[in-house]
Amino acid sequence: MHSNIILSPHLDDAVFSCWKTIKDSQELLIINVFAGIPKQGTTTLWDRICGEKNSVRMINIRRQENELALNKTRSTNIYLDFLDNQYRTKKNINKQVKKNINKYLNKKSRILFPLAISSNYRHPDHIFLRNIGLELLEENYDIVFYPDIPYMFLPKNINNKHINKLINRAQGKLNLSVDIQVLKLTQLEQQSKRVAASKYSSQYKMTNIVSFGRLAKSINSNYELLFIPK
Repeated sequence: MHSNIILSPHLDDAVFSCWKTIKDSQELLIINVFAGIPKQGTTTLWDRICGEKNSVRMINIRRQENELALNKTRSTNIYLDFLDNQYRTKKNINKQVKKNINKYLNKKSRILFPLAISSNYRHPDHIFLRNIGLELLEENYDIVFYPDIPYMFLPKNINNKHINKLINRAQGKLNLSVDIQVLKLTQLEQQSKRVAASKYSSQYKMTNIVSFGRLAKSINSNYELLFIPK
């Protein structure tokens, strides 16, 4: 039985956004949902920007990076075969994704889904999973939501004014009452998070650039957040 289950849209989201949960959990399952390998010959603009024109090779590299980032944690790491939005042509896959996810879920585990309410950019794969999380909440699963970095930016210091603003935004977007749990990271945990995040070398530099530095700033925050439905 896993005490916590993290739904990670892509091969880095769990580490970027949920490091405290990863470090604290004795029994943790990370489900990397959109981690499927595209058809041979696939190439995308993002992969080329990141220095790899062969998308099959890129996904294999990213899986290896993910294993390196998590190899000193107690997590169990699994990969589903659904394609990242940049690779897939079939968009109406909600039922298939939910059916596959349900194989690993139970109502005794706390299950973390991406929040996907950024005012800057919301990745469609993150929105997709958030909506499944909302459906499962209605089915009485223990669902919480995490701010998906770098789409959601975490300032260096958190205060009640910022927390209240985030609560209001989340409640407006989700049509749901929530509280926020602030998870403080020790200096050692901050350091280990930076080391883990650096393992995603195929993505980190360009993601930080296109997010205007929000990735590095958020990775260096001394806290993480969870949005808890009331």
